[in-house]
Amino acid sequence: MKNRLYKFLLIVAVLMLLIVTGIATTVAFENRFAYILYADGDIINAQVSDDQQWRIRCDGELPEKLAISLKLFEDQYFDYHPGINPVSILKAMKANLSAGKIVRGGSTITMQLARIHEGNQRRTYLQKCKEILLAFALELKYSKEEILKLYAQYAPYGGNTVGYCAAAQRYYHKDASLLSWSEAATLAILPNAPSKIYPGRAEAKFVRKRNFLLEKLLSENYIDSVTCRLAMLEDLPQQSHTFPALAPQLLQAFKKDDRQGYNYKTTIDYSLQTNVTRIAQSYRDQYAAEGIDNLAVLVLRNDGTLAAYVANVQCGQDCAEDVDLLKAPRSPGSTLKPLLYGVAMDEGLITKNSLMKDVPVFYNGYSPSNYDKKHRGIVAAERALTESLNIPAVDLLAEYGTAAFLSDLQRMHFDTVDKTPDHYGLTMILGGAEVTAKELASSYMNLSRVAQGLAPVVVQQLREKTIETTRHFPISVGGAYNILEMLKGVNRPESEDGWEYFSESSDLSWKTGTSFGFRDAWSVGTSKDYTVLVWVGNADGEGKPGLLGVKKAAPVMFDVFDLLPTTEAIPFPTSALSVKYVCALSGQ
Repeated sequence: MKNRLYKFLLIVAVLMLLIVTGIATTVAFENRFAYILYADGDIINAQVSDDQQWRIRCDGELPEKLAISLKLFEDQYFDYHPGINPVSILKAMKANLSAGKIVRGGSTITMQLARIHEGNQRRTYLQKCKEILLAFALELKYSKEEILKLYAQYAPYGGNTVGYCAAAQRYYHKDASLLSWSEAATLAILPNAPSKIYPGRAEAKFVRKRNFLLEKLLSENYIDSVTCRLAMLEDLPQQSHTFPALAPQLLQAFKKDDRQGYNYKTTIDYSLQTNVTRIAQSYRDQYAAEGIDNLAVLVLRNDGTLAAYVANVQCGQDCAEDVDLLKAPRSPGSTLKPLLYGVAMDEGLITKNSLMKDVPVFYNGYSPSNYDKKHRGIVAAERALTESLNIPAVDLLAEYGTAAFLSDLQRMHFDTVDKTPDHYGLTMILGGAEVTAKELASSYMNLSRVAQGLAPVVVQQLREKTIETTRHFPISVGGAYNILEMLKGVNRPESEDGWEYFSESSDLSWKTGTSFGFRDAWSVGTSKDYTVLVWVGNADGEGKPGLLGVKKAAPVMFDVFDLLPTTEAIPFPTSALSVKYVCALSGQ
């Protein structure tokens, strides 16, 4: 009789093991998380998960304070049981039978995780049996540390806040690794009854539960009496925090490019992003009275990383505030002229002192004109560039060749310039070839890098990725240095009167641009360490009188540069340049 009983029990045990093993192989937790954009460890933008939950994916280990608090409050014997605690279950059954209803669950943390996995089904004895089987499966598949972190990751913390990382950010506005003992104890008790106790509700009961856990931590020697008393004096969170919205377009771009990613850690400087956003919004609000709705700012470190990314400003849905204007192809106006002068200088076509013609010209029926409709006769190349004269630039492009310059732009990663030379013609140098703000800023950044003898690089936005060098930049070290020196003489806008009295201002090389029909106003500048680009206009392309680069974009750019550390001038590249005598009259 005993042998039969043993055999029966053995068969049942084997069957149970097979069932549990089978369940363990199929256990998986949903992978729907909120989309988070980080800068310097702080959140600068966030979007709820696809199921509308603030479920932030927690990277790294579960913080020790929270791990201790969870186990001490929810399951003191978590490290020792196999998924269920028979003593707790028997006590729960006795209490439930006495009350005639379910008043106690007797669940371990593993069983609570099983319940979460099952979608928090209605509490029944059959459901409890399912959760017990699943708890065994979880213990078979995961380590104790993994189970505890999974529970903390998926536990409800009130409303649509799910997981300890989301709770730490929404209730304390900090990373979970920075929680105090009081804060860790507060989060540890929330999953126990998240619909009844959460920030802003049932505060007296909330305090009692937190203090009970703190006293337990004291009795178990995790904290001392002073820490316990100070922790009890800490205020409870009263409400959930909203997340900043400092770079919404960039977050959407990351989502589009990487659907499997959720936590994006950028190279953006949080403080700089905040201040650049403030400046951009302030100028846009001024310009709105003139019918100018949109403004974008890009700040690059010249090591190839992104420092600030303001792709648009708040202006309402009627003005396309969700559009990423740093990636939108727009007419660059005159901002490509320095690049043409640079390649032409390397070809020996000009020096900074070469004389250029600013007289009426015709090219197969095309007759370019300057912005002010005037002609200056014969001018030095440096003056032609700093005053952004159109006729000398067109004449230079005709001599250099549109096909050659188009090839140079493509080598600089102007990927939007993808038509034939005949499609663009000579108007290419006056804004006839659309580019993106990011491409334009990148070219000026690499102009600065090359002038310093550094390799050109591709702009990098995420911290996890390494900087990569790019294809050969078509301007030499000496050519780049000469162009930057020439661009230091560009006239400042009225707001910058007296700039020459400040030594740091002289180390900035910059250029403005205005597209045909006053649709786009640009200003882009570069120093030894930073590059700043500003675009002002309307997303729908509507032109406005007075929308000029020097008047609308340049003041914004200078205000942004004022936020940046002052840097020394780019040193003279002695190995790349030598002094040559040229004719004082002809510049040859």
